[in-house]
Amino acid sequence: ANSLPRRAAPALVVSWTTHRSHEQITTLATMGDDDEVKQDYLWESLAAAEGADAPDSGKFVKSAGPAKVTYPNGDTFQGAFNEDRQREGDSCTYTWNLAEGAQSWVPEGGFPEGTAVKYQGAYKGGKKNGLGQIWYPNGDRYHGLWADDQKSGQGTYYYKNGDVYSGSWAGDVKSGNGTYVFAKDRSQLVGDWNNGSLTAGKWVFEDGTNYHGQFRNNKPIGKGVFYFPNGNQQEGEYVEVGDEEDEEAPKTLVWRGGAVVPATTSAKDLTRAPLPPATA
Repeated sequence: ANSLPRRAAPALVVSWTTHRSHEQITTLATMGDDDEVKQDYLWESLAAAEGADAPDSGKFVKSAGPAKVTYPNGDTFQGAFNEDRQREGDSCTYTWNLAEGAQSWVPEGGFPEGTAVKYQGAYKGGKKNGLGQIWYPNGDRYHGLWADDQKSGQGTYYYKNGDVYSGSWAGDVKSGNGTYVFAKDRSQLVGDWNNGSLTAGKWVFEDGTNYHGQFRNNKPIGKGVFYFPNGNQQEGEYVEVGDEEDEEAPKTLVWRGGAVVPATTSAKDLTRAPLPPATA
């Protein structure tokens, strides 16, 4: 994996090497939990009707209330249904069947033993709404708020490799204020996110070094300032450098720093963002 430059140096050009990205994950975008209801399935009420000896069952949702549904592909839902026969409640569980052939996204040979893909949390109007937690097939996990089946509001995303993003979401992507912590070197990207990428904020290293500036695709770009733990700072600019005669050649992002001088910012601005708690 490529590493981040640890700090800028006086009158030095520091090359940027792209930090690894873990956004190329398997998502549940194609893992709909509503498609199966168009076919026959097994509905089992979890509450017996008044005067009945046992809970009712059938091939469709017969009534509101707590129930378990098993779909033709083996997926299961356990929770409550409203009067419109839609999933609705704060403590529901949808579990995807991971047997080979059960889903279009299950790889040949299936997933490793012990893999679990499920959603636990709130539904409203048949969709994920409110607080919920989901486990993805690649080992990632999200715990936070949802709106109409999309991550929306405050939430924390735990990557399988140990990286963590905690902050605001909108439309199923990082949006608003948030912090991304890289597990390998404990560096952080802190600030304003838009459409899944940091656009403005801080790049904070474990030793206390900070970079403040603008970002593009989670990389610093343009003018910015490095603040060092010894109380100094260095202004400069990240620029893209490439072969002027070959427009298609890859460009390298380099830091062109000026003189190192005493810092003009307060210690409060250099505080590292707190790490989000690890939840089970």
